[in-house]
Amino acid sequence: MSPKILTLLIQVLEFLRDSNFEMTEIYLNQALELDSNNPYIYRLFGVLFALRGKYLVAHEYFYKPLKIDLTYHEAWSNKGNALYELKRFDEAIVLHDKALNLKPDYAEAWSNKGVTLNELKRYDEAIVHYDQALRLKPEYAEAWSNMGNTLQALKCYYETLVHYKFASPQLPTHHA
Repeated sequence: MSPKILTLLIQVLEFLRDSNFEMTEIYLNQALELDSNNPYIYRLFGVLFALRGKYLVAHEYFYKPLKIDLTYHEAWSNKGNALYELKRFDEAIVLHDKALNLKPDYAEAWSNKGVTLNELKRYDEAIVHYDQALRLKPEYAEAWSNMGNTLQALKCYYETLVHYKFASPQLPTHHA
């Protein structure tokens, strides 16, 4: 990756962090003009549209990196997240599985699949997936929180509070 593209993408990440979506899009378009075969740029477009709540557009952008690199595990999982938001849960599970087949130690995909299983009220399976995410990445606050949500649905209130306590110091504001 060229230094110019790298500089643009660092700025994009800062704009995304600050929810400055207009500037994010401008800088992503500049990066795309310099390298239309960079799967990371398309993935960031997908993240941008997902944060804007435009999940169908996000899903389309998460597909583009896969035309370039079918082994891009993060793009598979991000497509799964977009399908989750579109309430296409069974399809989302398939895509998270693709990500996990490519990278079995990808904690975010384990947790994201757990969220989808939770939505389908497949609580025991969701817990197994959160457990695996936390084995791989014990400091992963979002997985602790997601586990707490599932335990709350099971009315395991003490365990819910314990999991939320582990999540609270560093809980992010959006999906991985």
